[in-house]
Amino acid sequence: MASPSNFGDYYACVRRVRTTGGAEDGTVFSNYGARGVVTLSPSIEIESGTGTYTDPYVVGPLVTRTN
Repeated sequence: MASPSNFGDYYACVRRVRTTGGAEDGTVFSNYGARGVVTLSPSIEIESGTGTYTDPYVVGPLVTRTN
């Protein structure tokens, strides 16, 4: 699902990915709101941050360090 494009009283209009891989428009009904989602590649890790508004996560590529 992508970020909402607009909101109604109790719904959000979104763009989502179908199981076949194609995209479609959809409606999410909820009086609790819509929350964005980010999916990271397995090669990405959190470098710093706590995930709060004032201290967001900083992500970067997973690097194997050798000494």
